Amino acid sequence: MPAPDREPRRYGATAHEAPEPRPPDPGALAVCVLPAEEPAVSQARAFTRTQLKAWCIGEEVADAARIVVSEFVTNTVRHSSSTDVSLRLTRSRPDVWIEVFDNGVWQAPATLPTYGDLTEGGRGLLLVESLSRQCGVHRSAYGTCAWATLSERPG
Repeated sequence: MPAPDREPRRYGATAHEAPEPRPPDPGALAVCVLPAEEPAVSQARAFTRTQLKAWCIGEEVADAARIVVSEFVTNTVRHSSSTDVSLRLTRSRPDVWIEVFDNGVWQAPATLPTYGDLTEGGRGLLLVESLSRQCGVHRSAYGTCAWATLSERPG
C-alpha cells in the first residue's frame, strides 16, 4: 500500500512536529466536528466511509483511511484534553488528505515505547506511518493537527 515516493515521518520524541501540509489542488472537501468522547471514533470512521464512497475512492485506500482516522481520533480522545475533534478529508488527486484537529496540547512521550509481544497500545502512529505516503503532526495557536496523505495510485 505505501507508495515508493512516501516521505516517512518518525514519531520519536524529537520528530513529532512537521510543517503544516496543504493539498496542492483540493478537488473536494468534507469536515466533521465531534465532541472529543469515545463515540467520536466510530462516528469519524462512519463519516470517512460515507465520504470516501461518495468520492468513489477504492476500498483499499478507504480501509487505510478509516484506520488512520481511528488512530488520530482515538489519540485526541484519550490524550489531548480537547473538548472537540475536527476531521477534515480532502481529495486532491492523486491523494486523499486526512487531518484531525483538536484544541488540546500534543505531548511527546517522555521515552520511546518498547514493543513487547503483549503490549496492547502504542503502535498507532507507526501503523499510520506504514499506511500513508506522508504523515506528521503540527501545532498551531489553536491546538494540534495530526495529518496523513494516502495515495490513490497503486504502490
